[in-house]
Amino acid sequence: MLEYLKSLGFSKPTPIQSMAWPLALKGADLVGLAETGSGKTLAYLLPAMMHVQRVKSTKSNGTGPIALVLAPTRELVMQIQWEASHWEPTQRVGEGESQNLHVILGWFGWSS
Repeated sequence: MLEYLKSLGFSKPTPIQSMAWPLALKGADLVGLAETGSGKTLAYLLPAMMHVQRVKSTKSNGTGPIALVLAPTRELVMQIQWEASHWEPTQRVGEGESQNLHVILGWFGWSS
């Protein structure tokens, strides 16, 4: 993981990542508020993917999702999916197995 981060040009975490990673890696819930482009998506995706890797390495029986990301808009869901898809191939668990990344969109329309 660290080698992949370095290959992307990451030299140090952004402020939101520095605050979020220790909390998320301890299993705490968090809400992060920061400007666009500040690294919020990776602030929660990296700990989530590390959690998935740990759980899958114990050969869980796959009875449900290991990590779930919810977003309020289709655009944000697609942004998160795009970002996660760049990380997913690097997260090989063993014996050629990789994480499964699925995007599910739901919509409830408003009526006036």
